Amino acid sequence: MPVRIVIVTLDSHLSASVARAERAMAGDLPGLTVALHAASDWGNDPRSLERCNADIARADLVIATMLFMEDHIQAVLPALKARRDSCDAMVCCMSAGEVMKLTRLGRFSMSAEARGPLALLKRLRGRRRKVGAAPMAAPGRWPCCAASRRSCASSPARPRTCGPIS
Repeated sequence: MPVRIVIVTLDSHLSASVARAERAMAGDLPGLTVALHAASDWGNDPRSLERCNADIARADLVIATMLFMEDHIQAVLPALKARRDSCDAMVCCMSAGEVMKLTRLGRFSMSAEARGPLALLKRLRGRRRKVGAAPMAAPGRWPCCAASRRSCASSPARPRTCGPIS
């Protein structure tokens, strides 16, 4: 039974490692094919993008990594979305959010809401406040007069009056 793995990444830095891994696993999985597609090649060779999308459409396992440039994402995102639910697994890592959400391993999905114990823990934790959402505590005195105890009116840059903030 053939097993088709497709790796889509930014450049060809993984090619030597992928070739070694394919040779090492060939004895255990006789029908194994591993295809590595580098997004950096798509600008120079439009047919490489066509081959990538065709391989994604047939893959049993899709691994997408380091896809964060908008033109690279838009080139393969429709193919990734189309294959996501029909392949055995799709693993997306170190990529833009819209790519990462396509990760699916069995029942686990990065696009799904948390369920079970994790959902319970999230509810118990409460809602997080956004940074800067809470009102800032005002100081008791203006910073310029708190240190020197002089009147702010003496400074032309700060025409406020010295004293407590009201």
